[in-house]
Amino acid sequence: MKSQIRRHVTEYPNSEAAGELVEIADGDLNRGEGEADDGLPAMGDETPLPQSAIQRIQSLLTRKEAARTATLSKSWRSAWLTRLDVDLDESDFGNHRAIDKFSVFAKKTVQRYEESNLKIESFRLRMNYSKRCEWDDNLTGLAYELIVKALRLGATRLDLQLTHFNDERPILPHEVFEAENLVELSVEGYFIPDLVLDQRVRCSKLESLTLNDVRIKRDMVSRIVSACPLIKKLSLCKIKNNRLLQRLGWVCDYLTDFHKLTSLKLQGKRLDSAFLDDLSFRFPNVKDLSLELCYSSDEIQICSHSLERLELLTQGNWKPKIVLDVPGIRKIVFKCFGLPLFVFKSDSKELDESHISIECCSIERLWFLELCKLLTELRRSKNSLSLSVIAVDV
Repeated sequence: MKSQIRRHVTEYPNSEAAGELVEIADGDLNRGEGEADDGLPAMGDETPLPQSAIQRIQSLLTRKEAARTATLSKSWRSAWLTRLDVDLDESDFGNHRAIDKFSVFAKKTVQRYEESNLKIESFRLRMNYSKRCEWDDNLTGLAYELIVKALRLGATRLDLQLTHFNDERPILPHEVFEAENLVELSVEGYFIPDLVLDQRVRCSKLESLTLNDVRIKRDMVSRIVSACPLIKKLSLCKIKNNRLLQRLGWVCDYLTDFHKLTSLKLQGKRLDSAFLDDLSFRFPNVKDLSLELCYSSDEIQICSHSLERLELLTQGNWKPKIVLDVPGIRKIVFKCFGLPLFVFKSDSKELDESHISIECCSIERLWFLELCKLLTELRRSKNSLSLSVIAVDV
C-alpha cells in the first residue's frame, strides 16, 4: 500500500499533507478481510485502497487538491463526491442572484449522502444575504433544511455562517443544541431562541463552542453552560441579547466551573474587571486567553496560574493599566492605541516572546521614556514592536 500512496503524493509534491500519507498507510487504513475493493485497481502485489482510505487522504489535502484527485479514477471521484467533510459556500456561485444555483447544488450534495446511506463528520454552511431588502422564506428554509439533514447524517462538527445580514436574522434550528453527538459548534449571524416544551440542550459531549455576532437570550446561555461541562475551547464575540446589547457582563456571569476549558476568547463591551481577577477559580486549566474590549475599568488585573498565552486588544483611546499575576505566561500579544502600562505581580520566568502593536498620533520624548519602561517590563522575552503613526491634519 505504501508504494501506491507514494505514487499519488507525487501528483501534489507541495501538499502539506504529503508527509502524513505514508504514515497513514501504517495505521488504521488497512482493509479488513472480506471488505470490497472500492479503491484503485490492484497493480502487481499491491492492495487497492478502500474508499474510506481515499476519503481520509482527501481530507488531508487542501480543497483544490482534493478536488483534483477526483480525476484519478471513478473510485476517487466517488470518494470525493461523498467525502466526510462537506463544505457548502454560496460565495462560490458568485453574487447573491446565484442563490438558485447554490440551492440546487447544496440539495443534490446532501441527497447523495442520503441515497448512499453515508455519514458526514463535519458540515460547513456559509450563506450571504447582502443586498436583500427582506428575508426570503425559501432561503431561510434552505439553511434550516440543510442543517437538520446534516445532523441526521451524523455530523459531529458544525460551522454555520451568515454574512451581511440585518437585525432580522434566521432562527438556528433547535435540533442543533439537541444533537447528543455534537463535538464542535461554530455559529455566526443566527438568532438562537429559547427551547420550549420538551426541548432541551442535549449536546453534553460538546468540546468546542464559538458564538460570533449572534442574538441569544440569557436563559439559553445558562442552559448551554450548565449542559456542556466538557467544553475545552470557548469563543464568545459580539454576543447580543434580545435588546441588541453587546455587553459581555451578563454573559460572563454564567461562565463558572469550566474545569476542562483550555482556550477562551471574549469580544465585546463592558467586561467586569472582577471576572479577570478570578480566572484561576473559574477556569483552573485555561492556557490561552484572548480579549478584545471596547472599554472596561482603568485597570485590568489578570490572575491565573495556568495561563500561557495572552492576547489583549483594546479599541479607541482606552489605555488601561494591565496588572498580570501569571507566573506561567509564555507569550503576550497586545494591540492598542497608545502605550500600555504593564505591571507583573509575579515573576514570569517562562515568558518567551512579546508582540506589541501600537497606534499613536505623535512621538515625543515622554513617549520614548514610557516605551523604555514597557520594554524593561518585558525584558525577559524576545520582543516584537510594531508602531503605526497616524497623521493628523492641523
